[in-house]
Amino acid sequence: MWSYFLLMHYTNGDQGSYRLFYQALQSVPVGEVMPIALAYVSSEEPLSAFILWVGANLGLDKDVYVSILNLVLFVGGTLLLQKKIVHGMFLCWS
Repeated sequence: MWSYFLLMHYTNGDQGSYRLFYQALQSVPVGEVMPIALAYVSSEEPLSAFILWVGANLGLDKDVYVSILNLVLFVGGTLLLQKKIVHGMFLCWS
């Protein structure tokens, strides 16, 4: 998967902070997710923080987990576009 390949090799910048955030999530109860998100990645957006918390607490590798989430988002978006009758030439693989 292209997403996994990119995540695997991109370790600096934002990804460095998100890797530390993901590791920190492995040891915190759900009620402490938002303060940890604010401290590690300056985020107040709860949806992604809680989604990452689930993966971290399932023991999933961050790069694999985020790549799977990217795939689900891509496939879901493509199916939604097809359902809404978007012409095939506007889809990535057409």
